[in-house]
Amino acid sequence: MVSKCANPACSASFRYLHQGRIFSLLSGPGCGVNAVWDHLLERKVERYWLCDSCSQTMTVCRVNDHAAVRRLPPRPATRTGPRAA
Repeated sequence: MVSKCANPACSASFRYLHQGRIFSLLSGPGCGVNAVWDHLLERKVERYWLCDSCSQTMTVCRVNDHAAVRRLPPRPATRTGPRAA
């Protein structure tokens, strides 16, 4: 059961589904990118939650068969002001 933010540096407690973001990752044999479909039944779904604050700049992904919290790449700057002709 999810009880706190997946970011180890954050101590936010999970309370409501509408706050933050839940990630579902497959685990078990063949959980990498080149998974064999025959093993789908042997897999389990693991769920991780990032609080509102952490989910703005981070994501949860699978790295070497383990869940990892990663920073999202910076968003490109948006133009403000009139367009150049």
